[in-house]
Amino acid sequence: MNEIGSQILAGTGTLYEIQELCYSGIPMFLDGSLTLNGEYLLSGSSKRPATIRVIFSGSIDSVVVSPEFNKAIAQIRAGGVRSIINYRFETSTLSGRLYGFALRSSILDGTWSLNGFTILSGSNVGIQPYEIAFGIGGLESGILRPPQDTDTGLQNEVFRKLVEIQNNPEGTRSFKATIKQSELIGQSINEIGLFDEDGGLLFVKTFPSKPKDNLIVYDFIIKEEFL
Repeated sequence: MNEIGSQILAGTGTLYEIQELCYSGIPMFLDGSLTLNGEYLLSGSSKRPATIRVIFSGSIDSVVVSPEFNKAIAQIRAGGVRSIINYRFETSTLSGRLYGFALRSSILDGTWSLNGFTILSGSNVGIQPYEIAFGIGGLESGILRPPQDTDTGLQNEVFRKLVEIQNNPEGTRSFKATIKQSELIGQSINEIGLFDEDGGLLFVKTFPSKPKDNLIVYDFIIKEEFL
């Protein structure tokens, strides 16, 4: 891993530091107390082949996909090590544009339609949104294209997945979709949208392109927030 970090540093100028390793879900800190006797993933033994998962997490606007890192990690796969590169891109409904039933006042003035988009919809909370769409039309001449009031969908949609919905303690929700290693290979994703079950547009966000290859997994998380 140190050699991999050196290659990334040489290619991008970014220094990666290993902070923690885990075995069977149990943290194993790099304190020199482990005995590498063939029972642990660092030993190089075939008794328990290693799985290495590297996770990058942060704002969808700032996390950069590093091709150098992907290539460096690929080198250890040749040794029989199962390695997974995971990028977790996070954003909020406040950072894009809302549409249709998703539009609402920030006060309880009676204008909210309790149609399943928020936790206030009671038993219907799981109905909307229904799908997350991904596109490659978020740039115009290399510049981010802000979503417009007149948009009815993404500018160049290439993929859709069902939404995974997580209820948050503060009463909001997070909407998630995962793009697997075998999906969207060769595409540079730069727009994302939420749609209801009838195909109606609820939310659009554009962002710097995220190139996808067959080595990485992408998680996109949209947190439901309102002013």
